[in-house]
Amino acid sequence: MVAVEVAFAFVNVLIKRATDEGMPAPVFITYRFTAAAIFLATGAHFLERKTRPKLTFRIVCNIFFSALFGALWARVSAMWSCPGVPRDEDPFLLQPLVLLFR
Repeated sequence: MVAVEVAFAFVNVLIKRATDEGMPAPVFITYRFTAAAIFLATGAHFLERKTRPKLTFRIVCNIFFSALFGALWARVSAMWSCPGVPRDEDPFLLQPLVLLFR
């Protein structure tokens, strides 16, 4: 637990320092997600390569919709944390939720 807190503190300091030096936040977030994806994909490849199932159309669809709704949920939760800040893509991202909970 302490290691996780230290990692979070390190990431917060890194974010603060990068944004203070002029890096836009979306660029930093893209770099962070790319680095995490490379790290996790490498680990998953070497640890799970003998037990990996075949990549079927159903699995590809599950991955696609999981990523789609995960990104959508991250955006919606960010909107709820800052409700007074309008964004251009809000109507586009909220439309699937409106149709789902109609």
